[in-house]
Amino acid sequence: MTAIGNNIKSNRQKLGITQEQLAEKINVTRQAVSNWGNGKTEPDLETISAIAEVFGIDSYELINNKTAKTIYNFKKNRFFKTAVIFGILAIMGLIITIILEEPSIRLRKEYYKAELYMVLAYIIEPLIGLFFGISIAFFSKIVTNFSVKNKILRICVLILGIVSAILTTLFAFYFISVVTLNLPFRLSFSANFLFYQQKIVIGNPMVHTLAPILIFYGINFEKEGEKL
Repeated sequence: MTAIGNNIKSNRQKLGITQEQLAEKINVTRQAVSNWGNGKTEPDLETISAIAEVFGIDSYELINNKTAKTIYNFKKNRFFKTAVIFGILAIMGLIITIILEEPSIRLRKEYYKAELYMVLAYIIEPLIGLFFGISIAFFSKIVTNFSVKNKILRICVLILGIVSAILTTLFAFYFISVVTLNLPFRLSFSANFLFYQQKIVIGNPMVHTLAPILIFYGINFEKEGEKL
């Protein structure tokens, strides 16, 4: 017996509908209904839609034997757990930054040691923004169920998010290299530009937070029957 045939049979029996009654409601023969139940044949999509309407369910549920509510709860729980995990990571990073910020400034000013400051400014803080962005993206999906429907717009959103993430990463590695390896700024043809842009890109929490949100909504689109 096929899955669809088994689902038709179980739903029919659950509602107390005979093969003859179902056949009459959807304008097919009783033998056709019997063949579905025995797995000899399968109904076409139009007939599946008609059967689902008789049973009071949607076509997706009839085919997959999964209710929309079950799918909703599964995805909602998964999204919620992800949002909580990354939210906790962001808070932990924020606590670490608060604790180490003053010592890192003192080391930089009094002993000219900027390693700790660089780690906080160009690694920990961007990660905090990244984790907050991921958490916000998943929470917003649970609350609003928003998605970008237009394919072209979704691709643009995805590209913008990826570019933001790449720029943040490149700028971070560049300035960490300058400090840790004592590289001169003149090695870069656009050193002055990078120096000023690092305050906009790396030093801007909004960029760190927006990048994962844009990437999330750029790649997250629902298939029919799988809406959150």
